[in-house]
Amino acid sequence: SENNMATLKSRLRSLGGDLDTKTPIYFARDGVLINQQKKVNEDLMDEIKRIIKEKNIKLLLFDTLHRFCFYDENKSDDLNLVYTKVFRVLQEMGVSVWFLHHSSKGNKTNMRGSGDILGQVDCAYMIERTGVKSNSFKIKNPKRRSGEIEDIHGQIDFKNDLWSITCMNESQIEKSNKQQIESAADLCISHITEATTGISRKELVDRLSEESKVSIPTIDRALNKLKERGLIKVVNRKYMWHNPTNAPTEKKPVKFKNGGAGKISYKAMSNSGDLGSIDMKVELQRF
Repeated sequence: SENNMATLKSRLRSLGGDLDTKTPIYFARDGVLINQQKKVNEDLMDEIKRIIKEKNIKLLLFDTLHRFCFYDENKSDDLNLVYTKVFRVLQEMGVSVWFLHHSSKGNKTNMRGSGDILGQVDCAYMIERTGVKSNSFKIKNPKRRSGEIEDIHGQIDFKNDLWSITCMNESQIEKSNKQQIESAADLCISHITEATTGISRKELVDRLSEESKVSIPTIDRALNKLKERGLIKVVNRKYMWHNPTNAPTEKKPVKFKNGGAGKISYKAMSNSGDLGSIDMKVELQRF
């Protein structure tokens, strides 16, 4: 692993909590299996094979693969060397090899480097964070020889130094998204009403992303919802509060059934901030 022992120990405790397990986990932080001259370190390979046999190791994890092997991820020959001289030898000993490989910086949904990385493995999973600074994630399975599985959605909760991972179905995801948007809308309203001369989108994004860790897409969806409800308006590229309960009273002449004349005063009152459901306050005056 590329992390120090203290960090690894802390992470395992956070993931495992108070679980009592007798399954040992062994770490190796140093050593290069393939050097920059593309030479395999046979001494290190022999040592790893000895430990695998002695400790009856069944799973070997590389975090990350680049930490232990020098190779160009865009060159098929380099990748083939890693698979044939390292992975295949280990697999012949009955060990499953699991390695971590990062996604592209420009496109988080794609793996870096050559397509040979995906072509050589039996199974691949991609973890994608759903939203900026969000605890929600999605696991994709682009390859599995026995058949790919559906995407897995979930959330990670950090409580009392423990990590709790909860899987969510489609209805839970939709509910969670709605709750996030409603929560962001409340925060937007709070900041917009405080700004008597209006507040720009950039100011809102800076405040909410810093103070409340709200993602930019969620902020934009919340602002669109508020505009659809007629609760805010944009003036000179600034968001301003537009509460319909403060609208001026209008007067219109009406005809009564008995032929008399009259006038009606009315005011639209928002119901729970949602103008999709409106109560009408009506006052009739005969004259």
